[in-house]
Amino acid sequence: MSRIYESLGKIEGASFQSEGSTLIGVVYIGLGEGRKPSVVLLHGHPGLEKNTDIAYKLREMGWNVLMPHYRGCWGSEGKYSFTGIPSDVKNAITYLESKDFVDKEKIFLVGHSLGAWATVITTAQDKRIKGAVAIAGGTS
Repeated sequence: MSRIYESLGKIEGASFQSEGSTLIGVVYIGLGEGRKPSVVLLHGHPGLEKNTDIAYKLREMGWNVLMPHYRGCWGSEGKYSFTGIPSDVKNAITYLESKDFVDKEKIFLVGHSLGAWATVITTAQDKRIKGAVAIAGGTS
C-alpha cells in the first residue's frame, strides 16, 4: 500500500443483516486514533450517484463513513422497495455501532436524493441519530 493511500485513511467492506437479507457496503475509517464521530451516507436511487466524494472528504476530516447499499441494489440481497429502506438504515446504524472505532454517541445521517428522504424518515424514527443532512431531496 502506498504512503499516499495510507495517509488518507482506511477502507473496509461491510456486511450485515437487514430483515433477513445480507446487505453490503463500504466503511471509510477516519484519520486519527480512538473512537470518532460517524456518518451513515445514504445514496440516491440505485444506479445513480453514490456520493463517494463526500465519504472521502469526511474520512480525511477524521470521521468514519458507512455507505450501505439498500436491499436489492449494488449486490445487497433482498427485494428493493422504498418502504424497506428505513429498516435498512436502522440496521446499518446497528452495524456501525458494533465497530470499536465508532463513538456511539456521535452518529449522523447524510443523504442525497432518495437518501435525503431516507435521512428525514429515519431521523424522525431513531433516537440514536444525533444530526442529519438532507441533500437535494425530491418532492412530488
